[in-house]
Parts: sequence; structure tokens; C-alpha cells
Amino acid sequence: MDNETCGRERRQVHVQTIYGAIEGYVETGERSRTLDGLNLSSGKFLRIEDAVVSSPVWSFDRGTIGVNASAILFVIERTRYRRKGDERVEAARFNRAAVRLCVGKYEIQGFIHVPGRGDILTRLNRDKYSFIALTSASVVGPDSELAAPFMAVNRTHITAAQELLDEESELPAPGEEARAELCHEA
Repeated sequence: MDNETCGRERRQVHVQTIYGAIEGYVETGERSRTLDGLNLSSGKFLRIEDAVVSSPVWSFDRGTIGVNASAILFVIERTRYRRKGDERVEAARFNRAAVRLCVGKYEIQGFIHVPGRGDILTRLNRDKYSFIALTSASVVGPDSELAAPFMAVNRTHITAAQELLDEESELPAPGEEARAELCHEA
């Protein structure tokens, strides 16, 4: 399937909401990131095409559906975003900070990009946009374990955040029971 048409691009995504998961495609500008589409959209609903819903609450047929953006916990991009050359200069202004987030009943670990000497809480407290990017992310939650090079997390649903200070080592494997219980009790 051709994912690019007339300056627009379709990206395959996994959208996790409060009540279930949706696999499908979102349309973005050819030079736009999925994160930009989520944060800069003028609508309150995210349009998902060829959507397949997995939910104990909803019963939708395969097709196009709209999801209220405020109900989205996180979005994992399944289509690899092809970075444009000029974005490397912009990314160079940021440092990576390893982080653990509790989002609903999910524990997410990955890297948040923070400016210069910034920290993750300063970055999370900036409320200009609803969604924040994580890279090299892993997710553990009820009946699921996912990994992705990129995901967008809805700040509204982050109940706790912790910077992982040992950035030199690999990110710890998510899902240890004590941490998971903390996330699930919130």
C-alpha cells in the first residue's frame, strides 16, 4: 500500500486509550511528525482509518473511527518516520534523559529529550502541548508488552514520573512488580 499521496502521508499506529487499543492509520503532512499531528490538530478527535479495535467495552467494525484525543493514553508509531536532514540540527540542541512513567495501568520507559541543562519534570510541566515524545520506549501493562523507537504520551494521563539516573547502562527491563503496583494503584 502506498503511504504517500498529494503531500500527505499515512502512518500506521497503535493507539492505546483508557478503554482499549486501536490499530490503524493516521494521516499527517508529508513533512510532519505524528507528534505534530497530535499536538497541532485543530480537532478534538483523532481520525484513524482502517481501524481495528480491541476493547472489552467497545464494539466497532473495521473502518474509519474518531477517538477523543483526551482519552488517548499513548500512541506508538508503527511506520518508521523518515527524518529530514534539517531536523538533525534541531535535535542536536537536546539531551536525552531516561525516564519511567506511570500512565494509567501502564509502565513506560524511554528517553525524553530535554533542552541543554533541563530535567524531565521541567519538560513535563510545560503545558503548551498535550503529547510528549519518548524514544526507544518500552511499555508493560495489562496483557501487553510493547517496544517502539517512538511513541507519544498524553501528559494528562501521566500519574508519576521518575528520571532514571544511570543513562550509561541499558534501560532497565520494565515490569518489576513493585513498580507496576505503584502505577496500578494510582
